Amino acid sequence: MKEKYNWWRRYLYSRWSIPTGYASHFIFSVIIMSALIYSFCKIIISSGMILFTANKHPYFNANFTTSYISETGILGSQITLTLICVSLIALISNIEKKYLYGERLIDLAFYRKGIFSFKCIMVILFALLILNIYLMLNNTAFVYVAFVFLITLYIATIVLYRFGSIFLSQQSIKKRLLRKYYHCNLIHMKKINR
Repeated sequence: MKEKYNWWRRYLYSRWSIPTGYASHFIFSVIIMSALIYSFCKIIISSGMILFTANKHPYFNANFTTSYISETGILGSQITLTLICVSLIALISNIEKKYLYGERLIDLAFYRKGIFSFKCIMVILFALLILNIYLMLNNTAFVYVAFVFLITLYIATIVLYRFGSIFLSQQSIKKRLLRKYYHCNLIHMKKINR
């Protein structure tokens, strides 16, 4: 009983000695995603790509045009963006076996599985590029081409942000990994002491 009491006392002390920081990391991620979604909605509404009926139902403006860029210019920009993201594969092949604090760099930038994995994001970028080519060849309204381009632009921004977060904020990654290892060890210690 005394050993168990001593263990719990040490556990509680060490539990509060390492900052958790999950709340601040979660709040920061939510703020970034909210800002991206808000800016996306603000762009498509203020530019007139999406209009609203009297009942506040949104619909695409088939007469949408802009003097800044043409359909071929949008397609060229989208191809360039996709190729920039694909060129990151060369960077990934160089950092595939590089580790930071015991974790692979690619695993720190992207999740291994799910919609935010690097493979899934690349498939989405290629699918959007093919969709835009299809829309242009079928003489679809310009608003749809511009909308797909905006989605591609935001996905490319997320990819570049994830890569930049690895190389520019290694100290925050170190703290995040410290919390991760600490909580994994606590789970292991709890199982042993049962």
